Amino acid sequence: MWLLAFVAPLCLSAQLVQPGTPAATGIVAGTIFDASNGQPIRGATVSAVELSGKQTATDTDGRYQLTLPVGSYSLKILAPNYLEAKLDAVVVKANEATEASTVMALASNVTKVDVVESASAVTATAEAMLQERKLSAVVSDSLSSEELKKSVSSDAAGALQKVTGVSVVDSGFVYVRGLGERYSYTMLNSAMIPTTETEKRVVPLDLFPSALIDNIKILKTYTPDLPGEFSGGLVQMQTVEFPTSKVLSVSYSTGFNSATSFRESGDYIGGGTDFWGFDDGTRALPSQIPIGKRIVQGTYNQQELQEFGRSFATNWEPRRVTSMRPTQTFSVVGGNTFGRVGLVGALTFQNRPQNQFEIQRYLRHDGVNPFIFSNYEDFNAYNQAARLGAVFNAAVRLSP
Repeated sequence: MWLLAFVAPLCLSAQLVQPGTPAATGIVAGTIFDASNGQPIRGATVSAVELSGKQTATDTDGRYQLTLPVGSYSLKILAPNYLEAKLDAVVVKANEATEASTVMALASNVTKVDVVESASAVTATAEAMLQERKLSAVVSDSLSSEELKKSVSSDAAGALQKVTGVSVVDSGFVYVRGLGERYSYTMLNSAMIPTTETEKRVVPLDLFPSALIDNIKILKTYTPDLPGEFSGGLVQMQTVEFPTSKVLSVSYSTGFNSATSFRESGDYIGGGTDFWGFDDGTRALPSQIPIGKRIVQGTYNQQELQEFGRSFATNWEPRRVTSMRPTQTFSVVGGNTFGRVGLVGALTFQNRPQNQFEIQRYLRHDGVNPFIFSNYEDFNAYNQAARLGAVFNAAVRLSP
């Protein structure tokens, strides 16, 4: 059997400008790191060379944000005991956020004091991420928000398919270094999160839209500061805490499976909300069934047991579907910053039908030769996997 998957994404993204904000302005934001240890630099001054007095300072996490008119600028970064750094060709677009991160070298690390480091915004951002990986104490890999934006993947599971040593299995389960779920774990904003699957340890990462994520790190070795719940790999996700502008993103995609989509399939006579992945009460126990008691002979007589059996609906047989619908996936992501409070939320949904046609034969051995014990020429399985998830993140900035 061959399988052909076709995905046609339809994305609608809109950015809403706050009332009173000039239409011809944009935002430059980024993080300033120490080149020697990868730590963020607090209190560094970031200014636009072309606009006198237009400057800001980095916060405790080394982050800054600067609102500038539309155009191309050179940014000058100054910090005590560090060499001056300069970012050239920083393009500001209307109502958009431009990423401009960089690293700064200590003045004591060089012999000349008149050295000025200069780089483009794109080069500096890539250098900052690479420097953080190089200085990490463990074997790791990472994806920045810029890489996630350039990717065509709509969720975290799809984005991680390009990371070396990471395998995405089934519906978004991420295994590190080929090891199973027993050796992997997932963290969201430095907190361990439980899985939605009762028989698995790993979390399905297709629940998290890529627009919600600031960065993803995959740690492949253990250190004492990490939780002792994994031995093979740890996936650390950081969501966007303070959006640089009000944003609303809606995406929809559909997938085609040659063995399932628009072909004859089987279905179950369930409730009206089965498509969304939860029951509307159709599968609830009949009112005749006692609650909190074991239904066994001796406790109830034969007539009572027969009445219990007759109370269940007789819908055991699958029903025939002439044309099965294709896979459908959509997500909605929105967020904004209100003063010191940042709010980000996401809603994701996926419904994926799949047919599987098999021939199952069970063999036994009589001591001399094997022989067919049972033979099923048309062992057909029809499955519909639905997943509905929501994520909400609120952050408060206590001080500048």
